[in-house]
Amino acid sequence: VVALNTVPKKRTLLEEYTGFWCGWCPRGYVGLEKLAELYPDDYVLVSYHNGDELEIMNSNSFPSAVSGFPAAWMDRATELDAYYGTGNKEFGIADDLAERNKLFGQADINITPTLNDDETAVDIATEVIFPYDLTDGDYTVEYILTSDGLTDATWGQSNYYAGGGSGYPKYMDQFSNGESKVYGLVFNDVAVLTSEMLDGSDNSIATATADVPVKFSYSFRLGNAFNTAYNPVIQN
Repeated sequence: VVALNTVPKKRTLLEEYTGFWCGWCPRGYVGLEKLAELYPDDYVLVSYHNGDELEIMNSNSFPSAVSGFPAAWMDRATELDAYYGTGNKEFGIADDLAERNKLFGQADINITPTLNDDETAVDIATEVIFPYDLTDGDYTVEYILTSDGLTDATWGQSNYYAGGGSGYPKYMDQFSNGESKVYGLVFNDVAVLTSEMLDGSDNSIATATADVPVKFSYSFRLGNAFNTAYNPVIQN
């Protein structure tokens, strides 16, 4: 029996890999949008783009191995579809994430991000709180900066669901009733900078005392947020 004063909240990480050119990738777009709407505080959602204006790294540098698109990984442990999940079930991703969230959360992570005065950087104060004494841990804090509201009239999402040709899956009416390219989409949860692509955060944790915060700090320089064509990706 282990007595704990607190139980950390488990928030499963879902990382989606997509691209404007990918005709099946509307599944991931709908999956993440609906998850964010229905479960805004339950999961960490990140979208990595490939071969378009929101690509910030080569696919060989993705956190998980991606052999084709669309793709997604849950906690970097399980590969699955960002809409169907591990089974062929409409919006089955919600069931997979809910089941994964039943696992014990190893630690709570509290962050306080602050945009600096001249709006050139996001400074992040971090507290990692373990519910038990840690003596030989092997943890590292990674930071991912995401952007919401990214849109451009010229961005067309390829769509193999146009005209109901691939059926009318749940929540996908915008694509099932759309054209072969869908314009005017707003992309959220898009990775624009990560500490790993900037040589890591150097915030490792080997020891900790139960309920006592381990404190770190990190800063993202927004001027580093370029796509692979060296154009800025942050719009606001």
